[in-house]
Amino acid sequence: MTQQLQTYAQLAAAPGESTPPIVVRSDPELGLLALGECNRAGADGEAAVHLVINSLSNHLEMSAGELAAYRERPTDDLRSRLLRALEDAVMRAGKELFLFASRRSSELAVGVEVLLRVGNEVFAAHVGRGGIYLVRRDLLHRLARGRSPERGSGPPTGSRWDTVSDEPLLLGRDSQVKVQTLIFEVWPGDHLALLTSGLANRLDDADIRTLLAVLEPEQAARGLLHMARERGAPGALGAYLVRVPGSPDQVSESVVSLLPVLGRIPLLNWCNREELLDVAAVARPQRMVKGETIFAEGENGAELYLLVGGDVSVVRGGTGVAHLGPGSTFGEMALLDQPMRSATVEALSDGELLVISREAFFTLLKASPALAVKLLWNLLLAVSGNLRRTTAMMSGLVSGAMSMELGEDDDPTIQVRRKGGPRST
Repeated sequence: MTQQLQTYAQLAAAPGESTPPIVVRSDPELGLLALGECNRAGADGEAAVHLVINSLSNHLEMSAGELAAYRERPTDDLRSRLLRALEDAVMRAGKELFLFASRRSSELAVGVEVLLRVGNEVFAAHVGRGGIYLVRRDLLHRLARGRSPERGSGPPTGSRWDTVSDEPLLLGRDSQVKVQTLIFEVWPGDHLALLTSGLANRLDDADIRTLLAVLEPEQAARGLLHMARERGAPGALGAYLVRVPGSPDQVSESVVSLLPVLGRIPLLNWCNREELLDVAAVARPQRMVKGETIFAEGENGAELYLLVGGDVSVVRGGTGVAHLGPGSTFGEMALLDQPMRSATVEALSDGELLVISREAFFTLLKASPALAVKLLWNLLLAVSGNLRRTTAMMSGLVSGAMSMELGEDDDPTIQVRRKGGPRST
C-alpha cells in the first residue's frame, strides 16, 4: 500500500491584506494535492480561486472508478485516460472561472499547480506563473515553471513547459487555456514543492534545492517565504511542500529494475553496474503519451532524454528527419553548447522516458572521471551520427527538389540560362 505523503503549506498575505487569495487542497482518498492563486486580493479573488480548486476536485472525483482500476492494474490506456481527465478537469475549471469573471465584469485570473498521486506515479498539471519542483538525492528537477513577467528575461532555461506568448497565462483570461501536463514517478525520500508565482520568480533553483533537501517541510516552507520577502517579492505568497516517506537509499531497489534497460542504451553501453546505478539515481522517470510533444524546435532546453519504451519522431523545419525507438537518446545538444532545441520530438506511442538534467549530468561527470570519459565519448558519437544522418537527408531532399524542377529530360545548363535571362544564340 502506498505510504501517506508528508505535507505542509505556508501562506502569507500581501502587506496590508488580511488573507491571501491562495488555496491549498489535500484529498488523500483521491490522491489530490493542489495549489491555486488568484491575481487579485479581496472577496472576489478568494471566491475565484476556491471556485477553481473546488471545480477541478469535483471533476476528478468523477474519475474515481478509473483511478481505482489503475491502482489495481495499471495499463497504458488507463494512464492516457487519467491524464486526459486531469487536463479536462483543469480546463473545465477555467471555463467556469471565465463565466464567473464575465458575470462580475472583473478581470479575475487564477494559476494552479495540481498533483494527482496514483501509487508511485504522479499525474501533474500546471497553468500559470507558479512552479512545481522535485528534489531527489540533493538534485533539483524543475518540472514546471511559467514565464516570469517581472524578470523580463524570457522563459527559464530547461523548462519544457514554458508558456507561449500568444496563449493565456492564467485560467479565466479566456474560455480556453493550454494546460501543461506530465507524468513522473516518486521515490522514497523525494521532496516536491508547489510554489506560487512570487516564490518561483524570486528564488533561484539553488535556494529551493538547499532548503528542501536540508530542512523538514515546515521549516523549508517558512524559509522559502522569508527568503522571497527579503528579495522583494510582492503580493501574496504560498508554498505547498511534500515529502515522500522513506530514505533515498531505498531507491536502489527500484533502480535495480532499470539496469537491464539502461544497459541496452548505446550512450551507456560501456558503463558497469555501479555506474548504471549512479545514472539511474539522478534520472527522472517520465511517462509519454501518444501525440504528446516532448519538446518543440526553438524552445529552450537543458535535459537529455533516454527512450526506455515507445517510439518518437524527430521533425526539423516541418520535415521528419528520424524515427527513434527504445534505447535511443535525444536532446544531447542541450547538454553541450546549444540550449535552443534544434528539432521537435513527438511521441508516436505511449512510452517511458528517463530525463537527465544538465545539472545532474555534470554532477555525474565531476563525481566520476571514468564515467565522464564513457558518457562524453558516447555522447560525441551520438551527436556526430545525428549530424551525418541529417546531412544525408538534407542532401537527398535538395537532389530530389532539383530533379523535380529540372525534369528528367531537361539539360541543367539550359535551365540555368532560362532562369537567369534570355538564351544567347
